[in-house]
Amino acid sequence: MEIRGQLAVLRSWLFVIVVAAVLAGVAAYLVSVSGVLPLQYEARAQVLVKPPEASNPNADPQTAQELANNYAEIATGRNFLQAVMDRANIESVLVEDFAKEVSVRSDVELPFIDIVATDGSAQTAVDIAQAMVDQLIASESLGGELLAPAFVEGALAATQRQIERTRARVDVLEANPNRTPAEDLELDSNLARLVSLHQTYAALLGFITEPPASRLIITETPALPREAVAPRPLFNAAISSILALLVATGVAFVWERLDDRVRTADDVERVTGLPTIGTIVRMPTERGRQEFYRLATLLFPRSVAAEAFRAIRTTLEFASLDRPLRMITVTSSVPGEGKSVVSGNLAVAFAQAGRRTILVDADLRRPGLHTLFSLQNTMGLTDMVLSDGLGLANVAHETEEPNLRVVTSGAVPANPAELLGSQRMAVIMQRILAEADIVILDTPPVGLVTDAALAAARSDSTLLVVSPDESSERVVRKAREALANVNARVAGVVLNNVSPRDAHANPYYGLYRDDEKTKSQRSKPTPIKLRPRPGPTSDSVEEPRAAAGGSGADPREDQG
Repeated sequence: MEIRGQLAVLRSWLFVIVVAAVLAGVAAYLVSVSGVLPLQYEARAQVLVKPPEASNPNADPQTAQELANNYAEIATGRNFLQAVMDRANIESVLVEDFAKEVSVRSDVELPFIDIVATDGSAQTAVDIAQAMVDQLIASESLGGELLAPAFVEGALAATQRQIERTRARVDVLEANPNRTPAEDLELDSNLARLVSLHQTYAALLGFITEPPASRLIITETPALPREAVAPRPLFNAAISSILALLVATGVAFVWERLDDRVRTADDVERVTGLPTIGTIVRMPTERGRQEFYRLATLLFPRSVAAEAFRAIRTTLEFASLDRPLRMITVTSSVPGEGKSVVSGNLAVAFAQAGRRTILVDADLRRPGLHTLFSLQNTMGLTDMVLSDGLGLANVAHETEEPNLRVVTSGAVPANPAELLGSQRMAVIMQRILAEADIVILDTPPVGLVTDAALAAARSDSTLLVVSPDESSERVVRKAREALANVNARVAGVVLNNVSPRDAHANPYYGLYRDDEKTKSQRSKPTPIKLRPRPGPTSDSVEEPRAAAGGSGADPREDQG
């Protein structure tokens, strides 16, 4: 997905993402301050490890930093922690669980040992930290410097016996005036050994008379904490908001990746290879209003939607400069995309341009033009096909627009596809074409049945209506393939029911927006008035002028 597409996804999901982040943050904050989460207190202590004395010949060669690491390792052992629990009088707690409440670590660069104890009670946390320090100092002999008194006394006695034996041998050798060279070497060796034994004896004697000073110095004693360290409402709220933001963003991209609905002109061209020749913006409608209020080109000629339909008309006229444009088929991929509304408004747009226009309801499965134009559907296209005695004058309805006539579907047949593909239907279409400049056929969805493909094969141009909320890539691609299989001349796609926000992203949408001056000059909607004609279709419906004219509706509230 390119950067522009990613930004479009973020823009369309921005409200959901922000709401999710805010709700998560507020929920985390309320939970933190409500007392649901238990309070936790921390007590801290710090111990300094002294380096070995260089003047002491028995000093441990380890550095102070290495000793601190060793002590920290000892303080995490099971036996050490059990001793701490005994000192702090902590019972009914497993050593494994107690280990989660304490933390012992040595500093990376300095010979310090940091001890942290956590508990739901502030005083208990202090007691645990102090017990950790006391046990660490009590276990200092594990560092290897203190020696047991019995061991020292035994070593002194053994050293003394060696001194006595060595002294006796030296005296014997010195008393012999005729020593051999070998005896001279033995004498020198015993003298040197005697000196070394005296030094060892003196050192061992020092362990008894002057015990070495402790290597551990307490630099920070545990203090009673004033406030709990957990839960932290603001921190929890911030973390929750960030996590919700990331999760909502991820869900948005996953949803967009799985959602294969056709939403933009780029999607249309990628899926069908067809250009988008018109974008009809979705506008709010009121419940209970009659269907003909969707005829924006007739009732609201200055509206955004009406201008969009006129732009489609102009595009079709320019696209047919080399070939006369007489018959236009309007279809969609699935039901509910607004093809009948597009057909009706496009017919009005051609009629307003001075073209004699006949709008034919060729959807013989679910006809809808009679409802859109508030017409009786007692006789229509199927009656013309089945009866030689009926002509266009008997079934066509005239409207308030002088150049527009509407032919309803008539009775719904049992075999719509066979009827539309019959030779008789071709003859009827020729009769209708003879009395009009433009004939617009409203046909069933081409993605579901073959009726529209049969009509499109005989038309000069075909429009495929696509609604972003209804059409998926699969069904739109299937509809395009169905039209291609009959070699239909498809002019392009009309995107219907497009979100105003997405439409404003189109640089050409500015051409269709009403300015304030246009709003002030906009006239009230003109009602549709049907003129009765002789014959079986003389029944007609007239919308009360007062109801339509006095509605006060904003033209931009209705759409095609």
